[in-house]
Amino acid sequence: MTDARLAVPVGLGWVVVMVVIGLPSAGAVGFGVATAGVLGALAAMVLVRPGRSRAVAPAGLRAGSLVVPALLVIAALGAAVGVAAGSREPAPVRDALVSGERLEVVVVLEQTVAGAATGEVEGGAGWRGASVDARLERVADREGATYAVSVPVRLLGVEAQGPLGLRLEGAVRLTPVEPGDDRVALARVLGELQPVRGAPPLLGATDALRERFLQLMQPFAGDGAALLPGLAIGDTSAVSDELDAAMKRSALSHLTAVSGANCAILVGLVLGVGALLRWPRPVRIGVALAALGGFVLLVTPEPSVVRAAVMAAVVLLALASGRPAQGLPVLAVAVFGILVLDPWIARSYGFVLSVLATAALLVLAGPLAERLRTVLPAGLALWIAVPLAAQLVCQPVLILLAPEVPLTGVLANVLAAPAAPVATILGMIACLLAPLVPPLATVVAAVAWLPSAWIAGIATVASSLPGAVLPWPEGALGAVLLGVLTTVGLLGVGVPARLGSARLRRRLALAGAALLVVVAGATAGAHALAFLQRPADWRIAQCDVGQGDALLVRHGGQVTLIDTGRDAALLQRCLDTLGVQRLDLLVLTHFDDDHVGAVEVVHGLAERVLVGPVGRQAD
Repeated sequence: MTDARLAVPVGLGWVVVMVVIGLPSAGAVGFGVATAGVLGALAAMVLVRPGRSRAVAPAGLRAGSLVVPALLVIAALGAAVGVAAGSREPAPVRDALVSGERLEVVVVLEQTVAGAATGEVEGGAGWRGASVDARLERVADREGATYAVSVPVRLLGVEAQGPLGLRLEGAVRLTPVEPGDDRVALARVLGELQPVRGAPPLLGATDALRERFLQLMQPFAGDGAALLPGLAIGDTSAVSDELDAAMKRSALSHLTAVSGANCAILVGLVLGVGALLRWPRPVRIGVALAALGGFVLLVTPEPSVVRAAVMAAVVLLALASGRPAQGLPVLAVAVFGILVLDPWIARSYGFVLSVLATAALLVLAGPLAERLRTVLPAGLALWIAVPLAAQLVCQPVLILLAPEVPLTGVLANVLAAPAAPVATILGMIACLLAPLVPPLATVVAAVAWLPSAWIAGIATVASSLPGAVLPWPEGALGAVLLGVLTTVGLLGVGVPARLGSARLRRRLALAGAALLVVVAGATAGAHALAFLQRPADWRIAQCDVGQGDALLVRHGGQVTLIDTGRDAALLQRCLDTLGVQRLDLLVLTHFDDDHVGAVEVVHGLAERVLVGPVGRQAD
C-alpha cells in the first residue's frame, strides 16, 4: 500500500508555488498564502480537536484528514516564496531593471557549457559571445555604493568560459524576463568582463576532471563515443544534433540527463565497497554522502541532479537512524526541501520530469507489472512496466516541449535497459581514472563504448522506423488531452485493479480508444494536409506578413529567418505551413516594428540570434 499522507500535501503545495511564482508580485502573494495557510490550519485543528462531537467537525476536517498537513505545507512554501522573492530583486537590481542603465557587477559562473575552452584567469582576456547561467554576487548603485546580493541571471556575451565558481567583474545591462522564470534577468555584457578570482579549488578540480574525460574520448569514433560522457556525467557537448533528435524521438534522452539512476548507482557502489571492507555503518553512510556531494559538483547541479541527490541523502540519513525509508515519503521530503530552498525551481522542466518519473516508478510500475503478468512472464512484465510507467506519467509534460508521442519509446527503453547501467558505471570509473591512470582509463572507456554505441544505435533505428512518433495537439490543450486519455486508459485496463467493476472498466477502455482515434486522427489529418500544401523541396520562402519582411532560407537541414514582420498570426501560419519548428539562426536587420514586431512567435525557437546596430534608445 502506497503511503501518500505526505506526498499529497507536498504535491498541493508544489502546485500553489507554481502559480504564485508566475505572478508579478510573487513575494507579497507568497506571504499572503503563508498567512492564509496558517490561519486555515489553526481553524481546521479547532474543528477537529479532541472532545468535540463528530457532528460538529465537517467530514473533510476530521482527525486523520490531510487538510491540516496540506495547509501547513502550503504556508511553509508560501513563506519560502516571500523570502526568496525579496533576495532575488534587491533595490539596486530592481532599479536597473526599470531604468535599463548599466550596472557594475561581480558575477559568479553557475553553469558552464561542457567542453568549452576554459581560458586563463590571469591576464585580462575578453569574455564575449556565448551565454551561461550566472549569479550576481555584488552590484554597485549610481552613487558607487556596493551591495552583496545573490541574483540568478542568464549572462549574455561570454565566449571563453571558465570553471564553475569563477568570478568576473564588469558592466552589464539587465533585461527582465517573464515572471516564473528561474532567472531574474538577462544580463548583457557591456565591454569586457575581467576575471577577478579563480574558482574554488574543489570546483576547479571537478571542471578539470570533466575536461580530461572529454579528451580521453576524443580518439574513439562514432555515436558511442559522443554519447558516453552524457551517460556517465551528463555531458552532451559532443552529441550531434541528429543523435540528440534521435534520442528524443525514441524517448531515450533521459539517459543523458543525470538523475536518480546515476545517484543510486554511485551510492550503491560506495555502500557495497564499504560492506566488503567491513566499514561501520556510520562510516559507509558518511563516505556515500561525501561521494554524492562530489558527484553533484562533477555533473553540475541541474534540477534533476539536485532532486536525486537530496532524495538519496534523505534515504542515507534514514538508514543512519535505523529507520526504513519508503520511496514516496522520501520523494515528498526531497521535493519539499528543494522547494523551500529554491521555490523558483518549481517550474523547471528538468525538475518536474525528474519528480514525475520517480513517482511513476514508485506508484505505477508495480500495478502495471501486476497487470502485465497476466499475459507475460513476471520478469518481462516488470522490465516493460518500468519504462512504460515513466513514459505514461511524463509524456503529458513532454507534449509542452514537443507535440508528439514516441510510439517506439517503450521498446527502445526495454532494449537499452541492460546497457545503460553498464555504460554509466564504466564511464564514471573511466572519468575518475582519467587523470590518475590514463592507460587504464582508456581501456575502461573502450569497454564502456560498446554499450554506449548499442544505445545510440537503438535510438537511431527506433527514431527512423515508420510511425515512430504520433503527432499530437500542442500546448496545454494537448497535455490535458493526453493526461485524460492516459488516466482513462489505465482505469480501463484495470490499473489499479480494485477500482471499479469490470463493466465500468470496459466502458472506460472503449471511451479511451474512441478519444485516441478522434484526437490522433484529427491531428494526423491536419499534419497530412499541411504537408500536401508545403512545397516539396523549398530553399527560400518569403512569408506573407503584410507590411514588413520575414524571409526564410533553408540549406543543409538548417533554417534561417531574416526579420519577422509585425503580424504574429501571419508569421506563425507561414512557419506552420513550411513545417518550421526550430531555427538555427534568427537575423534581425533593424528594429522597426514591421521587421521585429512578431519576434515573440520565435521566442525560444532560435539557436542563435544576430542583430543589427542599435540606433535609438527604443531599440
